Amino acid sequence: MAESDLAMAQMTPREQAEAAWTPTSTHTVDELEDLIRAERGMAPLHDAKAS
Repeated sequence: MAESDLAMAQMTPREQAEAAWTPTSTHTVDELEDLIRAERGMAPLHDAKAS
C-alpha cells in the first residue's frame, strides 16, 4: 500500500487521472484530473463551470 501511495504521489494529476479512468467511469479524464488537482490544493484546468 505504501508503495502505491508513493507511486501516486510521484504522478502528475493528468497521469493519475489517466491511470484511474475506465470506460465505465462517470467522469471524464479531464474531470478526474480537476478532482485530483483539487485534492492536492491546485487550481482546476478544465473547470466546467468556467465554460
